[in-house]
This record gives sequence, structure tokens and C-alpha cells, in this order.
Amino acid sequence: MNVLSIDIGFGDTKVVYGTDYGEVIKKFKFPTIVGITQKLEHVENDKILGFENNYYLVGENARHLPSENFIDVSEYKNLEFFAPLFLHTAIEMLKINSDDIDLIVTGLSIAQINNSGYFQNRLKSYTISGVEYIHDRVIVLPQGAGCKILHDKFGLNYPTINTEFLGDKTYIIADIGNNTCDFLLVSNGKTDPNLFQGLEKTGIMLICQKIAKLIAEKHSRNITVGEAKQILDEGVYKLRGQRYYYDKEISEYKQDYLKELIKLIEGRFPSIIDKIEFILLVGGGARIFNNSSNDGFIRVPLSEHEFYNALGFYFFGVDKLKQKDK
Repeated sequence: MNVLSIDIGFGDTKVVYGTDYGEVIKKFKFPTIVGITQKLEHVENDKILGFENNYYLVGENARHLPSENFIDVSEYKNLEFFAPLFLHTAIEMLKINSDDIDLIVTGLSIAQINNSGYFQNRLKSYTISGVEYIHDRVIVLPQGAGCKILHDKFGLNYPTINTEFLGDKTYIIADIGNNTCDFLLVSNGKTDPNLFQGLEKTGIMLICQKIAKLIAEKHSRNITVGEAKQILDEGVYKLRGQRYYYDKEISEYKQDYLKELIKLIEGRFPSIIDKIEFILLVGGGARIFNNSSNDGFIRVPLSEHEFYNALGFYFFGVDKLKQKDK
């Protein structure tokens, strides 16, 4: 039996696929990009997907489209609407059939978890390019919960089994996405759903907006937040064959963001902040801080930062299938 976990973030979609024995077969990501296009008569292109009366390109296949063709999936309603396309793309990239999947585990930002029923149904049944797809078992977890599951099992160094006992630890998980930040208080090793908090428009898009402003000032070019994220990831702006490096400015933007993030956490958990043992930064946004932030109080995984939710979702699914077998 096999588990597919998919973390559809506003920046990237992370995918983990493996067996119910806990063996990860494949793990990858692709940009959460969807753009509207046209299908030319008599021209075959299996990358173009027919969906809800329109034609679309998804992920890397959509990058070459004009920016005005992109759909803004930083809006939750669009993310939910196009979620089947991202799931379909993940399955196509895995080169498997839907029948090979026994359980799908995904997640939503805590800010949107009340929509989990709609999101679940959206992934259970959909039609793409005239073919109907049905997935009987889909579970939606709050983002941050996957990070807690993986951190309990592997600590900061997946796939090395964790040797630190976390059962009596009190700490905060900050899951930094492109658009959202989710905060999860772990008290004495346990979580309380009432202490989950999610905020929109607090992710690393704030850094990307500063980069976009910088490029506009330096080069008189208007770039999208997605293009700014690529500069953040790669550390270079490419223009007409030239490369421009803004390491100093981007480093300052990162440090400013981290300071504001700590202030945000202090404001959200004022009565507990001085009593916690550490803050764990995970998610795609945590990756940009590398290990330089590991000062004891601020902890960052040594690797797989942005896969912490997807991997946690996967191992949650493994446990679910084991329970079913008993």
C-alpha cells in the first residue's frame, strides 16, 4: 500500500510518495504556478490540461507564459479551485496511476483550516482533460502538524532518527510559507488545536516584495512576486544576459524579516514566550535562514526545511494505514 502526501504551498508544491512501511520512494517539488493558455487545433500538447471549461499549464510548464496569464494562487479561493491541477501534476510527475495511491494526505494553513471539508472534496473527485479521477481516501491536516510529527521522529536532521527526548519540551513551531505563517505551541510535548494560529500575508512574500521594489529602483523593471522569489532562491537577477547580485540587500531583508517574525510570535504568545525552550523555524521560508539561525533558542532543520510538512503528512499516512491493517 502506498501514501502520497502533497503540501500545496503558495510558492511551491511539495510531494512525498512512499510505501506503508515508511520507505520514501520519491520526494520533489514544483512551483505552484498555473497559467491560462489555448489549445491549438491539430497540435498535440499533453502538457496543456483541460479543466473547468478552460485550458491551463501548470508548474514548470507554465513559466514561459506571459505574466498576465498567471492565476494568483496567493488567494485561497484560487488555491482551492486549482488544487486538482496540482495534485494531477504531482501524480503525472510520479509516473504512477491513481490506483497506485491508497491514501492522500495534504494540509491547509491554520488560517484556512475551516475550509478543510471543501478542500478535501475538491481533491476527492475532479475531471481533467475529459478524464474523471476519484480518490476515496483524502485527509486534510493543519499545516504545522506535519512539522510536529516529523520533528518528533527525526528532530532537526531527517532522515537520522531523533535521539533528543521531546516529550517534556515546550516550544513554538513557526511554519513559514510564501504567503502564510502558521504557529503551533507545543506544551510538554503535546499540542492543543486551540493554540494553533495562522496568519495570511506574513510569509516570505514580504521579502519578495522588497526585492521587487529593489529591482524597480535599480533597473526600472516591474517583476512579479514569483520572479522575486526566484531571485531570493538563486541570489541573482538576470537581465539581458547580465547577472546582478544583491547579496547585501537580501541579507538585510532576511534579518529584518526574522526580527519582525520574532516580534509577531511574542505578540501572539505573550504569556508563554519567556517560558518556551526554543522556536523551531520550518517550511519553505525557513530554508532561506539556513543553519546560521541555530543559536539554541532559534532552531532550523539541517535539511529538508520546506519538506517538513509533506514528510510529516507522509508518516502520518503511514501510521493511518498501519492502524487500518490491525
